[in-house]
Amino acid sequence: MSSVQSERRERSWIAGLQSILLKCQAYAGWWRRRVDQDQLVAEVADDLCTRMEIWTVDGGLQTKAHIACWHRLVETYRGYLLCSDTAGHTFMIDMRTHAYIKGSETHLLQIDGVDQAKRFVDELCCRLQVDQGAPFN
Repeated sequence: MSSVQSERRERSWIAGLQSILLKCQAYAGWWRRRVDQDQLVAEVADDLCTRMEIWTVDGGLQTKAHIACWHRLVETYRGYLLCSDTAGHTFMIDMRTHAYIKGSETHLLQIDGVDQAKRFVDELCCRLQVDQGAPFN
């Protein structure tokens, strides 16, 4: 009887440990993908800034409130929500993570024109697909 209980405890302990390890592994994988995407956004912005107007804007609450009030021309494109005002200043939100596309840790990326924002997304998606095919080191 004691042997059966000890086997059950051992199995439950192993199952619990496996669950924790799987969660940690999933989190670590998410973190690496997030860092890689942030790095790719910066690289794409650097490459395209000579051909289009790209700015970084303070990503504080006041800026996000301004976007919510004035950037009402909304369009989805390749998994991104493009939010622009009547002048065409466009911010992008990743619809998978529901996060603004950032130019740096504290600044949002702003592109002048919806068509240019689409070109930015095209280039970003192209690079993300190439990187997703490569295994993480």
